[in-house]
Amino acid sequence: MRAFYGCYPLYLTVSLTFSAFSSPTETLTVGWLNDNVNERYLISDIEQEFAKVAPDITLNAVGVHTDKYKQQVVQWLNAGEGPDVLYWYGDERLRELVRNEWVSDISDIWHAHQLNDAFRVSVSSQVSLDGRFFAIPVSHYPWSFFYNAELFDALGFTAPNTWEEFLLLCQALKEKGITPIAIGYDAPWVLTSWLEFISLRLYGESFHNELLSGRVSYKDERVIQVFRLWKVLIDKGYFMDTGENMNWYDPMPYLYRGLAGVTLIGYFLSSRIPESVEAKIRTFSFPELNHGQETIELAPLDVFFIRASSPKQKAARRFLTFMATHKAQSRFNLHAGGFSPLEGSEHVPNYFNDMGTKQLNTAEGTSPYFDRVVPNEFATSAMTLLKDFMKSADVASTTDRLEALRLEVYKLD
Repeated sequence: MRAFYGCYPLYLTVSLTFSAFSSPTETLTVGWLNDNVNERYLISDIEQEFAKVAPDITLNAVGVHTDKYKQQVVQWLNAGEGPDVLYWYGDERLRELVRNEWVSDISDIWHAHQLNDAFRVSVSSQVSLDGRFFAIPVSHYPWSFFYNAELFDALGFTAPNTWEEFLLLCQALKEKGITPIAIGYDAPWVLTSWLEFISLRLYGESFHNELLSGRVSYKDERVIQVFRLWKVLIDKGYFMDTGENMNWYDPMPYLYRGLAGVTLIGYFLSSRIPESVEAKIRTFSFPELNHGQETIELAPLDVFFIRASSPKQKAARRFLTFMATHKAQSRFNLHAGGFSPLEGSEHVPNYFNDMGTKQLNTAEGTSPYFDRVVPNEFATSAMTLLKDFMKSADVASTTDRLEALRLEVYKLD
């Protein structure tokens, strides 16, 4: 079954009781995203699987829409209330909460179940700080171009491998009256993927990490070149001209109907593609920009952590231990459109799962995603500047303002 789309109330609570078991002695509340029917299936599946191993604990799932979730979690934590366990994001977004002492140390789970052997260092490093562990990684997903293969076949186009081929494709689509790139960036986090991929494909992982850590000036000629290449796409009118007023999913029907050629988005899209059109939607990786440069893919990491102020630490640890299993992560990612970061994990074979797994396994490295790495106060303002750049295409002004922001936030110079 595929997703239905639309807005949901800020809170959507799903609580299932299983009469086959003895009366539960404890209720554990879990907060996570709930945007569509796929996520409700996800919640239901996890509740049922957890009930098999912990019949004395009832899960009470509190779902919050994506647009409100981050703010709601911070409000809960700041007030010392809310769900006992929370869905969240790896890397700096998690560490910020840890530094505020809002997250329970779960190093005991990591050591007892030898999770250092179960996750790659690139994964475990995103949930640790000062040698201690604070969350269980449950899903990661690459970003990729999704395209309408039926449209490409009809017009004689093929998926590009290089930037030059990508530009030729966009121009050919435009000449046919087709929007080359579908994009909705009312919430501008979508835009950072363009900055990141161009940076990674030009200069590689080391430079990109230096940039996101605030140690490279946005007036550096290499950063300016990133924006110059991005500017070409804007100046030529390759992006959907109504994207500023759309959320990330709004333009997808244009892709499905052959009115747009490609979109750059995370693999979470794959679980939301209507069944009636999924056979004609295919993917390709961001094209090569600098021949011989290492291939680093964007692959954000999703996690679960325990609220430090929760009185249900023992029950919460049982749930997180369960979420570190292949069975739980398989059920979770079946509906989430992501992939288990556990070593040796398997996936349900289909086109999107096969291609996403191949992209992750063949990459020479992965990068977590801009707004999960940089400080929150930098991310919020920087994304607004990127949204302005989509209108102005003014490289000098944008890099000036980003540099001023870098100096203000990082205070490194």
